[in-house]
Amino acid sequence: MLISLGRRDLGEQAVRAILAPARDEVIGYLGRGQQEGLFADHLPAPVLAQALEAMLLTLIEMNTTSGWADSAGEAAATACLIASGVTPQSAARYVKAARKDNRNAAT
Repeated sequence: MLISLGRRDLGEQAVRAILAPARDEVIGYLGRGQQEGLFADHLPAPVLAQALEAMLLTLIEMNTTSGWADSAGEAAATACLIASGVTPQSAARYVKAARKDNRNAAT
């Protein structure tokens, strides 16, 4: 919702500029993952990052405006990994492991 409001109030270019540091980090991760064979390389990392950003923003918006709920973000994280070229089974396993690690770190 905040991003939608930002787009309306600040404009698309301002929102893109605000998200640029995070996008640059993702491009770096994707590029390294592509070199290591972890992510698909059919798209250059900057293009894949932009596509994933659009998908993730849509999932966030749908989480707040539709009947679909993903409060922990597991479905969205899994979808992003799959869109990056990770198999669905591996993506689900990675997300569950990350959630477990976060829960252990919090205690």
